[in-house]
Amino acid sequence: MYWIGLMSGTSADAIDAALVEWPDDARTRPFRLVAYRETPLAAGLQARMSSTRFPGKMLHHVLGRPILGYVLDRVGHSREIDQVIVATSVEDSDSPIAEYCRDIGVECFRGSLDDVAS
Repeated sequence: MYWIGLMSGTSADAIDAALVEWPDDARTRPFRLVAYRETPLAAGLQARMSSTRFPGKMLHHVLGRPILGYVLDRVGHSREIDQVIVATSVEDSDSPIAEYCRDIGVECFRGSLDDVAS
């Protein structure tokens, strides 16, 4: 059985992820460290305004805030993620997403509408 958890890093404020092999007979054998992550981890969120079912959804206001703001807040609460990057297209319709990201200080990457990550 494998277990993924957090463990303290080398400095007092460093938290890193570890993958640990936990044997079925854990009372007689200790667990074994399988993987450990010290490098920063970024989360990429794809956002676009050209949805066919709900155009403009990501900047639609709910209780006075855009939906994208709520998503960024939730992702930002993760202890595992060091940086959040919003990926959107270079289409003019997605410029408001890039402007919103700039206004709140979140990095925004713009790419092709068919594959914003490229």
